[in-house]
Amino acid sequence: VCVCFRVSHWRVSVVEGLLVGFTKTEQKRKSSFHSTSTILAAFLHCTPTTTPTMPVTKPGVIVDQVTVKGTQEQVFRALANFQNTSSWDPGVTASVKADPAQPVGVGSRFDVTTVFKGKESQITYEITELEYPRRVKLVGTNDMLCSTDTIVVEPSSSNPSTHATVHYTAEIKLLGWKSIFVYFLKGALNDIGNHAMQGMERYFNEQDAALQDGNEVVH
Repeated sequence: VCVCFRVSHWRVSVVEGLLVGFTKTEQKRKSSFHSTSTILAAFLHCTPTTTPTMPVTKPGVIVDQVTVKGTQEQVFRALANFQNTSSWDPGVTASVKADPAQPVGVGSRFDVTTVFKGKESQITYEITELEYPRRVKLVGTNDMLCSTDTIVVEPSSSNPSTHATVHYTAEIKLLGWKSIFVYFLKGALNDIGNHAMQGMERYFNEQDAALQDGNEVVH
């Protein structure tokens, strides 16, 4: 049984990229000191040089919010339809609904392809909870991690008829021996997450078509 915590798909690529590199080093070199130095160097290399705007509240847990163009319902539909992820997250190269004929709702599955430093990774997400038009929860898994995205959309307090505020909560649990490395992910997760939230803001604020991308969501 995999115990899942909240995470964001854009973390998957950086996590797998770093852990795969560590695993290969471990296979080639038996020295645990050398292997630990290698993974720590990789994490330090990913630490952003600017002040992060996605605070890590505890190891593996990140929360952020952004206000975007569109009503609460329009923004919620577009984000809950997770096959649109590749349109706003630069770390995602593809997101395909497993059953194209199925309306988007609880039970919908999406095959997501992420990329980090040229390495592609796969993770399958499933909508486990959907409270239209406010909250959606997706659980994603592969052989390295168990993850969840929780997205809450509310009318903007300043412009409720034209804008909405997106609250994104993310947490990650690495599986098996990799679990300890969640303590070193702060910088890398902030960097990848910042790019995704900026992409989300551009997606809604610059493309009117984005507001039509989720019309099939069940409610």
